Amino acid sequence: MSFGQTFDEIMKMNSEDIFVRYMVENGFEIDLNNINKELIQYKLNPVLIGKNSSWDAIATFEKPGFFNIGFNLASSDSKIKYTKIYNQIKEKCTYGNSKNGTVTYYCKWKEDYKKMISVMNFNNIRMFTSSINTYYPNYKFVD
Repeated sequence: MSFGQTFDEIMKMNSEDIFVRYMVENGFEIDLNNINKELIQYKLNPVLIGKNSSWDAIATFEKPGFFNIGFNLASSDSKIKYTKIYNQIKEKCTYGNSKNGTVTYYCKWKEDYKKMISVMNFNNIRMFTSSINTYYPNYKFVD
């Protein structure tokens, strides 16, 4: 499994171009069944058996600039990679709040990249959601 998604890559995603670049570099395949003007979807190690499909990770870019990366915890490699990224988020970011099953963190990666990252868990999927935009809320970012 060549997936090397890191906290740094998540923080540096500031355009559709960079999102696509990181997905391709990390071995994700574009889902041609789920591509349109507003949504691009990539899957890592997709498997289709009959009408059922599975994957180790899934990433979606939705215009105007939101992205999410989900990890299927049925794969032990995905669980390890998710945990590594989440531990970095908890270490490098400031906890914001928790609401409706979503935990929000305010993150600072170098001076130019400040983002909110939301983390949610559902149906054995663990997901990070953010935006390509940088945020400057009235909140103290961790240095």
